[in-house]
Amino acid sequence: MQKKYLILTASYGSWHNVARDNISNYLREKWDIVQSLDLTDLLKKWWDNSRKFYAFSEKIPFLWDATFNLLDQEFTNELLNLLFKSVYQKKFNEIIDEFGPDYVICTFPNWPVFIRNYTLKNKKTFKSAVIITDAIEIGMPWFYGCENIDYFFVIDDFSNKEFKRKFNHIKNNVFTSFFPIERKYFIDKKTIKNENISILLTWLKKPFMLKLLELLKKEDFYKEINIIKWRNAKLFASLKKEVKDKRIKYSDFIDIKENLKNIDIFITKPGWAIMSECIATDVPIISPSFIPGQEEWNIRLMEKAWFWIYENDPEKVVFYLKYLDFNKFLPNFKKIKKENAIEFIVEKLK
Repeated sequence: MQKKYLILTASYGSWHNVARDNISNYLREKWDIVQSLDLTDLLKKWWDNSRKFYAFSEKIPFLWDATFNLLDQEFTNELLNLLFKSVYQKKFNEIIDEFGPDYVICTFPNWPVFIRNYTLKNKKTFKSAVIITDAIEIGMPWFYGCENIDYFFVIDDFSNKEFKRKFNHIKNNVFTSFFPIERKYFIDKKTIKNENISILLTWLKKPFMLKLLELLKKEDFYKEINIIKWRNAKLFASLKKEVKDKRIKYSDFIDIKENLKNIDIFITKPGWAIMSECIATDVPIISPSFIPGQEEWNIRLMEKAWFWIYENDPEKVVFYLKYLDFNKFLPNFKKIKKENAIEFIVEKLK
């Protein structure tokens, strides 16, 4: 029998929509009915201002810390709840009533408050789940007062424990599922080489990249370095003009998920979706940088689980690339990745 799924996401970053798309593809293959609602459409004016705040806080991390760590988080959450309830809740209720979902899946952390407000005045006729698609979400206030959510899903056991501790969560409904990635993208390598290296330029700085490439040009252990522009057009143009080598390739864009099978080592900031996709394909990450105030949790996870390296010294990065036995990462990848993550989430809901 066909079931109706409403997936609640937000077009901020890519990982929330990556989770939505992967789950949607799986459900549609089973002929279920899937509808998606984007928070950036429902809360357009609020979201436009939020994006400006996020961008500004990347330059001044103290703003982020002051908003989400120095203030009482339960109080912050209630303020946002009042805002959503007074301005946007009615529209959300209408969407729920019109579509009539059997299941509601949240891939963005602001949505549970809408579900809570809906169920305060309406009979809950659907099961609900929240997928923690970014480690930073556990460090923020969104999940206080979410007792009416049926299931929570996190990437690893460490995040599971921290979620329960942070939100004083005592219900036995938090599960370690891994990130929802389609089965076809999982790879189990027998060995990890260091021949094909990709570098994603987002959040990387010119002095680091110039020094790194200068050192790598002198080495012969690798076959190719692919430098990917992503969200750093200025640095990309500068490197393309100044650094020439027949083994260095420049790409405006690549479909990372489709191309990870051709990558041995990935140098990138520790984004949650990329991190998960690399784990799924046995690709170690070296992270020279991260967004202050937002990605420290990912660094903590990296160091605790030992499946990637945080290093901002170009000389040490080259040393790792050349001499580290990356095969030591393989047991750790195997321990955390779950190729049935999507099926696990969907089956738990039923």
